[in-house]
Amino acid sequence: MDFCTRMISAVFHQRLIQMRRINVPIKLFQRYNNHILQHSSLRFYKQSGIVFAKKGKKHQFEVSHSIEENVLSLDGINVSMQCCIDNLEKDLMEKIKITTSKGALDNIMVNTSDGKFPLNQLGCISFRSAHLVDVIMHSKHVKESASAIQDSGLNLNTKIQGTTIHVTLPKITKQHRETLAKAAKEFCDKTKVDLRNKRSKYIMKLRKQTASKDILFQIEKQISQISEHFNKKADVMLKEKTRELIEGI
Repeated sequence: MDFCTRMISAVFHQRLIQMRRINVPIKLFQRYNNHILQHSSLRFYKQSGIVFAKKGKKHQFEVSHSIEENVLSLDGINVSMQCCIDNLEKDLMEKIKITTSKGALDNIMVNTSDGKFPLNQLGCISFRSAHLVDVIMHSKHVKESASAIQDSGLNLNTKIQGTTIHVTLPKITKQHRETLAKAAKEFCDKTKVDLRNKRSKYIMKLRKQTASKDILFQIEKQISQISEHFNKKADVMLKEKTRELIEGI
């Protein structure tokens, strides 16, 4: 886009912002907005992903990509925040179960002085009954393993006897289901904290960029909308998991 076209685009864009700030009637604003978006020299704004918020709806922006990809690409932000949601989905699927499956203890990670290892590499896991499991340790990290089992979020109790860890599996009661629901909420809350931290990190990175205030303002809103989108996904996942846990009570 040549210099003249950019100058014309900037003038119209600034005019749109001014109209919203002085509370121009929404119908008039929309007519003016649509007229400008159809203008060939301003079509890049429509392609950029900016759509102004309707009255009464905050931050209703289309965030297909940033208005200035060379300032900050939104693809990386989406991928980064999606990782938080993927981790939440994995935790809810593997760690929040009404019944404890035989493989549930295998991948409990144990922090040791020699490094971090899954439980099944440190000991032999044997189901003695529906509610009792023995972990026969073939390493020196018995206490660390017992602590990891108790902190796994699976609502398991442990008792150490020599080099064997006796693990008591919980019975399926109302209290057990409610405990699982509480653990699911804790996973969800942790995910929201991670999303909030990522949002803050990207906004701090954005504010170090050299671009016009209007562009930085719009990209910051896009980042906030992406964060809000993934927060809502976390809420939906928690709601579905809670329904699954509580419906049997």
